[in-house]
Amino acid sequence: MDNDGNTPDPSVSEFIIGWLVSENRINPQTGNFTIQSTSWYSPPSTSDDWLITPAINIGVREELMWAARSTDSNFLESYVVYFSTTTPTIAGCLANPPLFTISGENSSVFVNRAIDLAAVGHANQAIYVCFRHTSTDQFILEIDDIQVAPIFDNDLVINAVAPLPEYTIVSDAAVSNFQIPLSVEVLNNGKLAQNNFTVAAEVLLDDVTTSNVGLTVTTPLDPGVTTTVDLGLIGNLAQGIYDVNYSITLDGVVDENPSDNTLQLENVLTVDPNLMARDDDVAEGSLGIGAGNIGQLGQDFVIDQAVVLSSVYFRHSNTNCDGQGGCTLDNQQITVDILDFDAINGRPGNIIASSEIYTVAAGEATEIDVQLNFVGEDLELDPGRYVIVVNEPLEVNVQLLTSNDRATPGTTWINWPASPLGDWGNNEQFNFFNTYILRATFEENTDLIFKNGFD
Repeated sequence: MDNDGNTPDPSVSEFIIGWLVSENRINPQTGNFTIQSTSWYSPPSTSDDWLITPAINIGVREELMWAARSTDSNFLESYVVYFSTTTPTIAGCLANPPLFTISGENSSVFVNRAIDLAAVGHANQAIYVCFRHTSTDQFILEIDDIQVAPIFDNDLVINAVAPLPEYTIVSDAAVSNFQIPLSVEVLNNGKLAQNNFTVAAEVLLDDVTTSNVGLTVTTPLDPGVTTTVDLGLIGNLAQGIYDVNYSITLDGVVDENPSDNTLQLENVLTVDPNLMARDDDVAEGSLGIGAGNIGQLGQDFVIDQAVVLSSVYFRHSNTNCDGQGGCTLDNQQITVDILDFDAINGRPGNIIASSEIYTVAAGEATEIDVQLNFVGEDLELDPGRYVIVVNEPLEVNVQLLTSNDRATPGTTWINWPASPLGDWGNNEQFNFFNTYILRATFEENTDLIFKNGFD
């Protein structure tokens, strides 16, 4: 609400309506928008721009929070925060004393501000919050993250947990002792320090509890502070689907907001006799190099014991169609290669095996499952890192389907002759943060076991 009628300086001519929503002034093009008001007028004058929220219903004890900053350290902004219990008007706001006043807000970095509304006599009612810009001949005031939330004395929050394993499915024929890391980042979201609380993790296999791990923290955790509690690693995993349930329990006091004390993670890891995968089986996009290029797309797997790679599975689409029954991948031939890993240069190395040829059936299809065996005998692999790549036909985009859930940097690979990298690169180097629906099928290699002296 522009209550001053001043004319913005030509350098800030966009401020014709008092407050406007625009990109972050100091770090633009980050997708972060703030609400802004200027006090730079021609001729110089004082801002009287009002920002009034919709009605907010507050409970017994709530806190008004926002972030603010001046965008130039040489021109510090001033503003006042009011409230109205009647109407969203200037008159309604001015009918009450200010909640907050500042002359010269911090510059460069946002400052988080908060007011305990119950402490100043406001509870169980509807209010309008009013921000009034009062600077004279300065620059721009930015405000962000306006919110009203309950206040709790005792409130611990599961702020984060251990990253999920990089594989969604691991083959116990290929990996001898895969482990699930367990940890919790605890945030004290209450007003009081907490001196005694227990963090726990329940591990389930096929919906049956297999272990419970817990740790009691006695070091005081101050309000607004986080601490990470390491619960160790769960190993010796049997075949099946693993879930993890995390929890925090306050000892001696009641957590007033128990809804954020627990977290249930399903399908954390599947241990399979043969299959190994990085994707979560949910196709959320597709990647290819493009028509007129020939190249390879794939990802790597690490094994720690001798094993046989018997086949490779991938999923692709055939949806680039002309509307008359013809699609670009119709009758195209696709193969898969297995490469060793060049540890010295940190990239895929030499081809050690190739699959049989797969010919794409004609017709539009959103998801096509492909399982390919290898030419000749099954492939015997020693422990190490290997890369499975799909070879894109020269004429068309291969449309290899991707999943976003567990993209692990440095594990997906792409290469083609005209690549700007000049060699192999990871998906994230092209701003694709995903993993391919591309899986390996292993079998225990009994021949290699006998070679190692077990007879």
